[in-house]
Amino acid sequence: MTANRFLNFVFFILLIFSFAACQKEKKQELPTPIDTDILSIKTPDFVNRFEADPVLRKIHDWKDRRVGDSLAQLLSHQNPTYRTEAAYAFASVQDSFYIDTLLQVLQNDLEEQVRVAAAFALGQLYMTSIGAKLIFAYENENSPLVHRYLLEAIGKCADELEVNFLASLAFTDDLHCEGQALGIFRATERNKNCVTRRANMRMSLLLLPSRSARTRLIASEYFARNRKIGLHERYLEQLQEVASTDKNRFVRAHATLALSGVASPLAEEDIRRILWKTSDPIIKVAALQALSEREDMSLREPIWKALKDSSMMVRQVAASVLRKQPIAKELELYLKEAKNHSEQPHIQAELWAAALQINFETAHKALQVAYQNTDNIYHKSAYLSAYAESVKGYDFLVRIFMESSDTLERSFALQSLVAMQAQKDLPLRNLYTRFAQVFKTALGTADAGLIALAAAALRNNKANYKSFFSKEESQIFYQALDTLRMPQDIESYREVQQTISLFEEREIELKKLAHSNPIDWSFIQTLEANPEISIETERGTMYATLYLHDAPLTVSQFVKQAQAGYFDNKAFHRVIPNFVVQTGCPRGDGWGSTDDFIRSEFAPIYYEEAGCLGMASAGKDTESVQWFASHVPLPHLDGRYTLFGKITQGVSLLKQIQMGDKILKIRLISPKFDKNQNAI
Repeated sequence: MTANRFLNFVFFILLIFSFAACQKEKKQELPTPIDTDILSIKTPDFVNRFEADPVLRKIHDWKDRRVGDSLAQLLSHQNPTYRTEAAYAFASVQDSFYIDTLLQVLQNDLEEQVRVAAAFALGQLYMTSIGAKLIFAYENENSPLVHRYLLEAIGKCADELEVNFLASLAFTDDLHCEGQALGIFRATERNKNCVTRRANMRMSLLLLPSRSARTRLIASEYFARNRKIGLHERYLEQLQEVASTDKNRFVRAHATLALSGVASPLAEEDIRRILWKTSDPIIKVAALQALSEREDMSLREPIWKALKDSSMMVRQVAASVLRKQPIAKELELYLKEAKNHSEQPHIQAELWAAALQINFETAHKALQVAYQNTDNIYHKSAYLSAYAESVKGYDFLVRIFMESSDTLERSFALQSLVAMQAQKDLPLRNLYTRFAQVFKTALGTADAGLIALAAAALRNNKANYKSFFSKEESQIFYQALDTLRMPQDIESYREVQQTISLFEEREIELKKLAHSNPIDWSFIQTLEANPEISIETERGTMYATLYLHDAPLTVSQFVKQAQAGYFDNKAFHRVIPNFVVQTGCPRGDGWGSTDDFIRSEFAPIYYEEAGCLGMASAGKDTESVQWFASHVPLPHLDGRYTLFGKITQGVSLLKQIQMGDKILKIRLISPKFDKNQNAI
């Protein structure tokens, strides 16, 4: 039997078992009647469709309340617009009860766009049990557009068998190549066992210059995110070529980062060459990150040069690379450059962190002066983070944690202690006993941030913290849960639950939030289809467009919060170069929220460029007030974090924002007028 015939036989067997599986017991509420005579009102893209069409409002309301039966009723509506919207709604509902219903739509609906929506929704289930069914649907589908979404869906639901199917296909057109790239990428994001030789070979073909920019972007990100698995030297020459010549800066950046996964010394030489030659800060950051992952950075000159780069982001990453691999003979240079960067505390702290690992007493003395001379809590945070590199800083961090009256200062001190105990080669293993006591103290503080940090740290398998807790002491986890306020402390609650699950060696269903924040349609109807906002920060003003039709609940909540002044003076508490800047936390350290929780809204839109606006969350349906803006395309966030807008002007400001910088004001700059002609 040939290899292809064997694979087909295996797929056939899988299909038989998949279709024979029983559905779960029906548990949805009865469908809500609608006026099936209403036809979708055709409106231009710039018009708010929700204002004129009550059925569209109903669809999104059912999606928000996760009322699957009512949405399923619309899948047979005479109007394809409603069938499409209802099918897309299931991408957010994510209820496996409707698998067969969506498969029927996928196989039988005459409208291409409806089948696309069904394919997208099925993929959002992320269930390996339906991979074979999706392959069956793919092989019986004729539309290239539907094929593209089915290929992606197969990847989301793939195991190794489905990945081999995806990788065995050969295409030349853009739609199929894009779907194939996304499918393989999605599969390997879910399961690193899917990073197979065949998948690597297919993705290398999708990285060729003849492929579309989007296909090349996904393929290059695939190699970048799987670099630590180890890339064969056969890809060295291609990655070198892509990193140097591709027309897309993000593709070049991903290829540069991927080079760190090739063991050959030639890869490191090429990374250094790129760092020397490029003027693009995105690519420089990627090159620096790639160098930091090499075992021996013998040539340091390019890194020291980057420390003087015009881009703040590049300087920050260069300093972090020096911190990661300090060299004793450069001690005086670390101290000198730290002094030269006194106006840039985050860079200064990275250099002192390097020095602490070589001569603790000398660096500690300089750090203490800087720490005592600043009132900026985010500068203090940077200095505290430096101490995570040396266990000699343990006593100082514990003193700050135990004695400070400032919530954020305690939080940042504990963050550094958590990072310290996570070191791969902690020199004093008996410190785990002392760390355990600190974490017990944090659990008893009734502070959501401290509780979350401690609970997460206690899952360090290397430390085996479970052995430090008697049966009676383990009750502290349940006591901590009792002190948390719901729903705003949902993230901390889940962190504690996961630690209880580990310590008690049993599965625990993570806390879920009840639906409590319905869509305000009266407010949404006052907005334009693509509301525009200005985001005024200490670094300048950016302008963004919000995706009302794709995420009406998220957009309306965001605009209302902005108009109420909620975001005024909120700090960017999380800044990660070539990733995101994040803000909106009422505490200022990332562990805060409010009672205004909303449900996730997933649509077929992608984090495919810099400046995408997404909602932070602690898992599906836990979004509230924290949001982020992307430095680069982030395809691994697609379909998992609500995407609700993008920055259209001023995106370069994102690379200048530092931790602790503040939003001054967010304004709605394209409001509609109410009936009395008063600006909303």
